[in-house]
Amino acid sequence: MDREKSPSAAGPDECAPLLRLCARAWRLCIRVRGRGPLDPQFGYLHALRPGRPSLALDHMEELRPILADRLVFALINRRQVRPEDFEERPGGAVSLDDSGRKAVLVAYQKRKQEELAHPVLGQQVPLGLVPHVQARLLARHLRGDVEAYMPFTPK
Repeated sequence: MDREKSPSAAGPDECAPLLRLCARAWRLCIRVRGRGPLDPQFGYLHALRPGRPSLALDHMEELRPILADRLVFALINRRQVRPEDFEERPGGAVSLDDSGRKAVLVAYQKRKQEELAHPVLGQQVPLGLVPHVQARLLARHLRGDVEAYMPFTPK
């Protein structure tokens, strides 16, 4: 199908906000893991490498679909981020211009304030606090305080 005829077709330009939001989610998870009782270098999904925060990357894999992916698809589908919001740089790199960056950041901050029912806690939790809550639950599981670690699966 021709891209011009399909408004929902995502091209390489639409991937830039996803990468930026994934980077923001990654930094949030690194900050959480760096403050917690666990060493962020030792992960269970990502390989151990010097200077690589494997546990934070593992933590991000669980939360990326909720924190970043859904938001990016919503921004594209609602046309809050359009092809005009991107600029091509030398070498083929694509980046957001100021208006596109602002739209993504405002939407990301709003998304973090949305409250979701946490399946383990049984109460509403702002999405921006879910990485902190999940990090604490993982630490409790690894210490042996709880039998199983329950990943965050919103309903």
